[in-house]
Amino acid sequence: MSPVIGAVLLVMLVMVVGSMVFLWMKYFVIKSEGEALVQQECQKIKFVIDDFCYEKVIIENIETGDSEEKTHIKFNGRNDASEPELYGFLIFIDYDGSSISIPSSPYSEIEGYDSKSVATDFIEDVSGIKQIRVVPKIKDKRKVFICEEKEKIIKWESVGEC
Repeated sequence: MSPVIGAVLLVMLVMVVGSMVFLWMKYFVIKSEGEALVQQECQKIKFVIDDFCYEKVIIENIETGDSEEKTHIKFNGRNDASEPELYGFLIFIDYDGSSISIPSSPYSEIEGYDSKSVATDFIEDVSGIKQIRVVPKIKDKRKVFICEEKEKIIKWESVGEC
């Protein structure tokens, strides 16, 4: 192999490796900037939940035709800031030593300075509930972010029937 071809291959190799390192670093810089922006948006959240209660309803089981008593949680959520808009909530039910998540209603987005009644999906077992955690979500373009540092904790003994 001639020295000219060797030099050209060496320059090309250095350019490829340099490009790979550049793209790798760019990914981490963009990712950390995005996480910092989400943290800033989460810090702006000012939400209040009140009128927290549970409701027992009788529904018909589609498969068996039998009537069943089911329980779900309801509360009023209020966004006390103009932005960010709340994209809904994650709701966790804590038992002794375990925790489950239940979805909130699909239309639980709350715009700035607005309030909305929010209901959860049905809860299978209400005995043994210790507390309920409500965690707000925000949306940035197409991604949904969870703001865990803004969670509200409600002790089950303070929750009454609607």
